[in-house]
Amino acid sequence: MAVPPALDPGLPPFAQLLRRHRSRVGLTQRELADLSTVSVRAIRDLEQGRALRPRPDTVRLIAEGLRLGSRARHDLEVAADPDRRTEVDAAAAVPPTSLTAQVGRELETGGLAAELADGCRLATVVGLPGVGKTRFAAAVAGVLHARMPVLWAGADSTPLRDPRLAGLVMAWSAAVRTGGRVDDDLAEVIGARSALVVLDGVDGPVCGASVLRLLADCPGVRVLITAPAPCGLAGERVFLLSGLESDDAARLLLADHPGAADPVEVGRLCRALDGLPAALAAVGSWLSVYPLRELAATDPACLLDDTLLRSLTAAAEPYRRVLQELPPRFGPSADTGRLLRDLLQRGLVRPVETETGRSFTVSPLVRSVLAATPPTP
Repeated sequence: MAVPPALDPGLPPFAQLLRRHRSRVGLTQRELADLSTVSVRAIRDLEQGRALRPRPDTVRLIAEGLRLGSRARHDLEVAADPDRRTEVDAAAAVPPTSLTAQVGRELETGGLAAELADGCRLATVVGLPGVGKTRFAAAVAGVLHARMPVLWAGADSTPLRDPRLAGLVMAWSAAVRTGGRVDDDLAEVIGARSALVVLDGVDGPVCGASVLRLLADCPGVRVLITAPAPCGLAGERVFLLSGLESDDAARLLLADHPGAADPVEVGRLCRALDGLPAALAAVGSWLSVYPLRELAATDPACLLDDTLLRSLTAAAEPYRRVLQELPPRFGPSADTGRLLRDLLQRGLVRPVETETGRSFTVSPLVRSVLAATPPTP
């Protein structure tokens, strides 16, 4: 079977995109010529790779004839002029698309988005593994995308559609994560524009000088980081993401099993899982096998998938002895204030409001995980 020209890897990217878009909307070359006012011969030459550098006006007319959206139009413009200077295009600079909606956290999402929009320039979302830091950061970025481009850099991928811009963002991200050399290319592209740069999934020290230099060179940039703990950077706003509130936790737990709702048992199980979204989703999957009452009576660490169990163990392991020796309720002291702050910022302990004031308790899920796993040698 012959390979259609649009799928021929030897054709220029513009030729492939043009043929793909035209075929998708079901237009002949003649019909596209009539809609775009570009000649049939020109369209044929572009699709066959004979014409390599269409003029911007030609690209614009073709995009209008195809009725392309802003993101598809941007991709077509980039393919038409691969040597043009990289620019930050809001239509191409978007947060990642999630297949599932975030459960709850509307106030937290709106609050952090408002802070970043109104003057906060560096924020780090911290918390336990599985608490949903990446999903939360994507929701915050989704709110801000209406006002500024989002340059998202995961540990090894980015949703950016412009390959050159993606390369600059990922090179900056790698340098920040590893302490490597940082070029000024990304700062030159952003300039004085507003933009949200997201550094997702940081797991270790960061090159603070590189982050602060980008903020200094680009006055409109905000940086949002997700990490297990604060990065310790000057001006950093630490945002602790805790487990879900009880109603939202129950909604996530019973997402696929709404008929299993015994409020007492649901509440008991949600508290044992500390409202952690990944834990709730993992345990919720067991409802197709075991009744809710039996799950609520089971050690929650036994219900977690291996990946989450290992991640939680690794987060708590440096503090294992302290966490296991702490009483059910405790308060700060002159000797433990710094340690308590570190445990709080990692989500390993949480505050509890009582009639006599605030005290603290170790996350029940963390206690369960430590009891179920041996110490690391």
